[in-house]
Order: sequence, then C-alpha cells, then structure tokens
Amino acid sequence: MKLFSKKEKIILRSEQQKEAFIEKLENAHINYVVREDDGGVSSGHVSYIIRVDAADMKKIV
Repeated sequence: MKLFSKKEKIILRSEQQKEAFIEKLENAHINYVVREDDGGVSSGHVSYIIRVDAADMKKIV
C-alpha cells in the first residue's frame, strides 16, 4: 500500500465473505490490510474491515 494514496474500506459481515474477498484480492495481486471491527464483537457478530488502494478497486469490481 502506498502511504499517501486514497484508500477504500470494504466491510464484510461474515467469515465466508472475508475468505472469498481475500481470495479475489490475492488472485489479482492486490495489497490489502484486514482487521476485525471492534464494535461488532459485543453483539456476537464479527465484522471485518479490509482496506485497499482506491486505484486497485477497479481490478476487483
């Protein structure tokens, strides 16, 4: 990831969505950062936030 470039956030609501999306990113050779959303842990559901460069979103969609 570039330090001073625009980033996009993708919020995924399940483990299956996260795994499928990460597989897409890796197949397209795109750098990403994934983390768990802290707000969703107390409700029992875990959300994941994936950050990618905005320029790389065109390769995914």
